[in-house]
This record gives sequence, C-alpha cells and structure tokens, in this order.
Amino acid sequence: MANENKNLTVAKLIDDRKTYRPEVITATKELAKSKPWQGTIEERQAKLLAYHAKLCAVYELSIDLKFSPMSATAMIGTFNVIGRGDGAKITLHGKFSIVNYLHAFTEARGAGRRECYKWSLNLFKRCFPKSFEKAEKHGPNLCSAGTQARMDAMRESFEQRLADLERESDSDSEERDESGDL
Repeated sequence: MANENKNLTVAKLIDDRKTYRPEVITATKELAKSKPWQGTIEERQAKLLAYHAKLCAVYELSIDLKFSPMSATAMIGTFNVIGRGDGAKITLHGKFSIVNYLHAFTEARGAGRRECYKWSLNLFKRCFPKSFEKAEKHGPNLCSAGTQARMDAMRESFEQRLADLERESDSDSEERDESGDL
C-alpha cells in the first residue's frame, strides 16, 4: 500500500471522467460561489459547516466536524480523522483548506488514501477551476501560490538559526576550556 501511494502526483490523480452524485456537485458549486476562503475565520467555518451538513445528508452519514484553532496566517492546514463511516470525527487544524476538508471527508467515509486524493482533487478542480489552476502542485497535494517558497524560506531561516546557535555553543565551550572552567 505504501509503495502504491509513494509516487502519487496531482497529474496522475486527475481524471476528468470521475463521477460524483449530482447533489455533491450542486453543493460544492454553491460552496464555491460563497467564496469559502473569504470572511472571518468564524464565517469561513460556518460556510464549511453548512456544506458539511449537505454532504453528510447526501451520503446519509453522521460525521462530526470540529475546528482546532484556525489561523489566517498559518502556512499549512492539516486534519485528522477518527473512525470511518457513521460516527466518524474530523478535526481541521491550522490554515483553512477546502481540499483538506474534502480529503478528510472522503477518508471519514471510508475511502483509501488514493481514492481520497482522487475524489478531493477532481471535485476541487471541477468546482473551483481557477483556484485549482493557480495552486502549486507538490506530489499529490495542492498548495496556495507561494506556500512552498514560504516554507522553504522558513526552513532555511530555521537551519541558519540552528547553525548560529551551534557556533555560539562551540565558542562558549572553547572559552570554558581555555579558562579551565568545566
């Protein structure tokens, strides 16, 4: 299973023939028109909760959706899913992400990893085509424009700070050795 998913890319997962229940397409297009990434965090969450209720009704499932502290400035969003099918629980963390939500919902329905990516990416592409085209594609993931560059810069800054701290520590050790203090 791990090897099967190792080389997944957005390009390999896109299938313009992928089918969805008509109610899913309608609800997702309504979500797109609501501009779910705009508004306060509370307004965004309300839009997603309304959409979530529609998807749960379509699939006749009761799946709990919670938000850990969300942030408009977070670099990335993550999620976790506990359980599958009726009674599953989804928690979204960090940056608000429709694709993460779609992926989590599919996982909560019981789909495997590849199908989660395929379902969420193709639905997002169909109902949010401009956002899909603008998104950076990294492996099987979509990131908003500039995310990878910001993460790389943050990693570089962290590595530089770590190297500076190591040099300071080495310098302090040398001074203690020379003075005889151990």
